[in-house]
Amino acid sequence: MFVQYGYASNLAALLETPGDDVSPLTGRELAAKKVRLVSLMAGAFSFDDSTAAYRDHKEWNVICDIPAMQKFAADWPTPAVFSGYETGDRVHMSPVNLKNDYRRSPTSKILYDAFGHWTARNTKEGYDHRRPTWDLTSVLFVARPESGRGYFALSEAGEVDVRDDGLTTFKPDANGRRRVFILDEAARIRVEEAFVNLCSEP
Repeated sequence: MFVQYGYASNLAALLETPGDDVSPLTGRELAAKKVRLVSLMAGAFSFDDSTAAYRDHKEWNVICDIPAMQKFAADWPTPAVFSGYETGDRVHMSPVNLKNDYRRSPTSKILYDAFGHWTARNTKEGYDHRRPTWDLTSVLFVARPESGRGYFALSEAGEVDVRDDGLTTFKPDANGRRRVFILDEAARIRVEEAFVNLCSEP
């Protein structure tokens, strides 16, 4: 499996690479042989009224390199699951972690201090800021496989279309290789609890 967050520039470039002295396979052939699934945070999708506010959202990881995301969405040879902006935007990190769990060692204190530095300049809440978990959702999908956990449901199979202006849409297709995370309220609570537990230090 492969987790991608940020722009798709590297994966799009891989698809264009020829074979070389390390591997005779092209990048596309190597991806098809070695990568079973890509879990990526990209795009924004709306399937019902609960996510209607995100319908016209042009997500950062897409708009910063639109051609790369277009190439990935259209040409990547193996299945991919998209965690859209609407997923991580509704799942927030708990201040409990930062306040209680991240000050016990020199290493974790770095994170504590860095978060305090950022929130002091960007929010009014300080350490009470509940940061969205955009990229972390795509990581959780791979780090804690879904069987029986109830974190994320997936859409039916389909394809993701990336417009020239960066807007993403999902089109159902029985032969498609893409799926999109779907998050209901009960799952949102479970995912937030999972992040609290995984980010805590004993």
